[in-house]
Amino acid sequence: MAKQGKGLAKLNTEIRGKNADMKMALSALEESQEENTRMMKIVVHDLRNPMAAAVSIITLLLENERLQPEDKEMLELMRTPAIIPWKMIADLLNLNTSSESLKKRTR
Repeated sequence: MAKQGKGLAKLNTEIRGKNADMKMALSALEESQEENTRMMKIVVHDLRNPMAAAVSIITLLLENERLQPEDKEMLELMRTPAIIPWKMIADLLNLNTSSESLKKRTR
């Protein structure tokens, strides 16, 4: 019986050690995730303004009624691919804001 008790105590100690290791690993992963999220926010935020400016300028130019059809076609060709990443950037910002809001509510 004493031998079995020592074996359980040893196993329990090993489990506590593994648990502590897992907590440290989880903490490191959470810190890494927070750093990645912070960097993504910075990059996305920095990309948003130039993309919005490009789309706005193209849209304003397209409103010019004296534009030649070839010029209008060229501007349309520029606007369509500019709008897609601009919307993706907005979605990333919204997604990030939504996930932060959820984290605050659950803590």
